[in-house]
Amino acid sequence: MSSICIGVPSYKRADLLKDLLDRLLPLLVTRPHIRLCVVNDGSHDARYDKVVSARAEQFDYRILPVNGGCGAARRACFEDAREDYLVCIDDDCLPTREWLDWLEAMIATWPGVDLFAGDVKPHFPEGATRWQKALSTVDEAHSALEMSFGLLTAVTANLAMKRSTYEAAGGFDADLRGAEDCDITQKMIAAGGTYLIVHHWVIFHVAKLKTREMRKRFRQYGFATASYVVTRNAWKIVSRSDFGQLRPALRRARECLKNELAKKRRLGLPPVVQWQRAGVTTLLQLEYEYGWYKGMKAHGRSTSSPLPYQPKLIDRYRDFTEEDRAALALRSGA
Repeated sequence: MSSICIGVPSYKRADLLKDLLDRLLPLLVTRPHIRLCVVNDGSHDARYDKVVSARAEQFDYRILPVNGGCGAARRACFEDAREDYLVCIDDDCLPTREWLDWLEAMIATWPGVDLFAGDVKPHFPEGATRWQKALSTVDEAHSALEMSFGLLTAVTANLAMKRSTYEAAGGFDADLRGAEDCDITQKMIAAGGTYLIVHHWVIFHVAKLKTREMRKRFRQYGFATASYVVTRNAWKIVSRSDFGQLRPALRRARECLKNELAKKRRLGLPPVVQWQRAGVTTLLQLEYEYGWYKGMKAHGRSTSSPLPYQPKLIDRYRDFTEEDRAALALRSGA
């Protein structure tokens, strides 16, 4: 059986980390081939001591002296790993037994796959309002933006990688405070890795319930992506030179709203829900563009300047099929 290391970075979220550990550690008791490594990304918070001390012998724990960001923390998770596979999740994720069953079955079924990308679904507390649940369109919006840029990204909230290919690609870049998921996906594919999208491999993510939090998150996504494009000079992101400019952004927002409304109508949702979800997606796209603008400006590149072009290496990925599901069910018991 293949050995697995699960890496979890955490920063100023001790309470969420506790919830994750309470869910995950009991599932690992009968799985000695799986090791958990948690990295505290420079959080000087006494609550972490309490959370860790109560479970100290059940997982590996490292503290970084200063906050280095996503790239540094995720790299630290796997710095000393010798396991066959490396798995990324976040400290605000809630894994289930089925999540682990699918992980083990995927690895056993497709030993030739280097990178497995799973789905991330929102977890809502009791009493969440309809507007708050509309914020779950974050996943739809983010995916749509990635594809519109020509990016192929395995989100690091639910990602499994073959360690040999991860190391051949150079691992996570410690200098990246964001967009580390885009970076490692592109590097592993460029290193010859194969990529499988498995929508049935699901982990739950604690939902953001405040519009302000979601807007901030999407600005951060845009800023990180723009910063990466400029500093790495690596991808075809946008051939259009007007991304991040006001009038074109408003035009794309109108198109987004129109398209999202059409999608929601096809789903048969009530009109109020259609407008709520389509409106949230459109708002978050605008926030992403604003973040992009700020990121480009911060690095001295005008949004009116053409960006360098490099073709994407996506010839070695495919979607999970029903045939795959049938094969996997034999192993997972699903």
